[in-house]
Amino acid sequence: MTIPVELSVDLQAKVKPFENLILAALDEIKNTRKAFSFRSLPKLCTVLGGGMRGKEFTILCGSTGSGKTTLLAQWSMELMQAGVPQLVMSVETGPLDYVKRVLSCFERRNINQINLTNEELANIIRKNREHIVAKAYLGLYEDRMSVDDLVATIRYYHSEHGVQFVFLDNLNFFMEVTRSQDAIVEMDRVVHELVILCKQIDVHVVMVMHPKKTQAGSTRVTSEFDIKGSSLAVQEAHNVILFNRPEASELESGRCLFTDREITVAKCRKNGQFVHQPFLVSCTEGVYYNDKQAPTSAHGGFRK
Repeated sequence: MTIPVELSVDLQAKVKPFENLILAALDEIKNTRKAFSFRSLPKLCTVLGGGMRGKEFTILCGSTGSGKTTLLAQWSMELMQAGVPQLVMSVETGPLDYVKRVLSCFERRNINQINLTNEELANIIRKNREHIVAKAYLGLYEDRMSVDDLVATIRYYHSEHGVQFVFLDNLNFFMEVTRSQDAIVEMDRVVHELVILCKQIDVHVVMVMHPKKTQAGSTRVTSEFDIKGSSLAVQEAHNVILFNRPEASELESGRCLFTDREITVAKCRKNGQFVHQPFLVSCTEGVYYNDKQAPTSAHGGFRK
């Protein structure tokens, strides 16, 4: 005799027949925002399945000093040129340093290392005024910010200002100060909250994370398993990008320059065809690009 099993109405509502979800799935496909393709790094965008889309969470991991913040600043510049609203929480370096990095990308030179006159500063603003008035918002935090406040801030700027991209530098500054033995649990909590947020609103969040410390003192991130914390962050992320300086053997052989960087997409849910296939990107005057032809400074454009 079969014993009847009862299930509450609330739990029954959490399960639907396949056919009941078809129209909603097709509607989501139809209304999915087109991926934003960063023109300076077309190969990266190809590997990512055409670029970065809303409702995705990306991890960017590289050792200290590898150039992650500069890469984010370059992405910010391209979003500003395209008029795409963004929110940046550059807690590690601070908002003013980040602004200087973005302006350096516009200028194709590191303005931090130059004693600029008032006339030169005014000229920088004048040349780039069309783009610097774009909707780009920077958090003023230079210390810790709770993930609850972060989520609320992202929701507000998405709803009220149309923010589509969020850059967070870095994970450590959005964790509650806890005992060292609780750090991994707290990392997982922060990442999970942000992944859930990306499922609910149409934003793309890029989170900078650091690699684990190794006994050998290696400065390279060779796989997603080198990222600090548990594997949950990698499991939940849509994309994982590893950013490294070139290997010593590549430099010694003359195949690349010290300013080049190696990019590896270790995970991509949208397109897994080219994961774990590293490629080099060149750098001229603080701007990363794919080919060996330098970007032109005119109108912030890039040569084909």
